[in-house]
Amino acid sequence: MGDYIDLAFVQNYTRSIYDDLTVPTATTVDNFITLSEEEIKFQTGRMFNTSTQTEIYDLPDYDLMLKNYPLVSITSITDKSGDTLTEGIDNDYIVEDGEIRFNPRKSVPSRVTVTYTSGYETIQNQLRGIKDRVYEPMDSTFGY
Repeated sequence: MGDYIDLAFVQNYTRSIYDDLTVPTATTVDNFITLSEEEIKFQTGRMFNTSTQTEIYDLPDYDLMLKNYPLVSITSITDKSGDTLTEGIDNDYIVEDGEIRFNPRKSVPSRVTVTYTSGYETIQNQLRGIKDRVYEPMDSTFGY
């Protein structure tokens, strides 16, 4: 079962039912899904479904764009000594358009650890075009 689509989605898309007796089998379709999603993650260098991650950043300036987007929420930001930074206009940082902006009137840490949630709640709509390109080879292979 994939992170973005599953067997039921493919069955609906192809208007077919896959099980242990069909060609391809349900297991084969699940493998296609897994391999396709791994390729999407590899090619883009990121995940699209909602997920929480912790990342360490060295700060060259006051702005920080996180690796994964869209940003859903920030759980915490800590400096290299483990102190928690505070969000707010007069505090350590603000979040604006998915980017973290550190307060230039305060001492900006050289390294921070950010724990945050990013991604899309309903990934199937965002990946519809990618899905069509990924499954096009399967469509022609199996005659759909």
